[in-house]
Amino acid sequence: MTGRYFLQGYVDAVDNAGTILLYLLMFLAGASAGMEMNIKDAIKKIDPGSIAIPFVSLAGSVLFTAIVFKVSGIGKSNELIVASAGMGYYSITSAIMLKGIGAAAGFYGFTVNYIRESITLVFAQAISKVFGADAVLAAGGATTMDTTLYPAVRAGGPEYALKALVNGIVLTVTVPPLLVAMIKWISR
Repeated sequence: MTGRYFLQGYVDAVDNAGTILLYLLMFLAGASAGMEMNIKDAIKKIDPGSIAIPFVSLAGSVLFTAIVFKVSGIGKSNELIVASAGMGYYSITSAIMLKGIGAAAGFYGFTVNYIRESITLVFAQAISKVFGADAVLAAGGATTMDTTLYPAVRAGGPEYALKALVNGIVLTVTVPPLLVAMIKWISR
């Protein structure tokens, strides 16, 4: 019990340092992209199909998970399907699933989405080479506006900074209400 209070200051310091480093990463990725391109030109280059990327990747994630887990019978497939809709947004996915379904589901939500983010961070270049730069956006999901922004820009070039931000923002706004709706649907 005393260890928790003794270490709390260190935990807070590490948390604050992590937040500062994340902001620094976002700033440097944006600055790098901004130095190499004109924002107006970048906006003009974004084709309307790019706006579809977050929705197509979300649908693909949920459908793929549904097929795999329904066919294989592994685990609690409905909970895993909801977790797959988290699109890398593990903090909110785990909280919503914990509250809506229970502790095990919250754990699924966290784990599935943390692994998704980690795989994107480590394998972004390989994903880009095999499937194209848009696949990095699909793999990164909501995290392409922060944590996986740099790998997305590195895989697709400076012009992908804006695409990655749009992808991340759209999914960050879409995921929470979708998760709540999916939990209500499977709880019927």
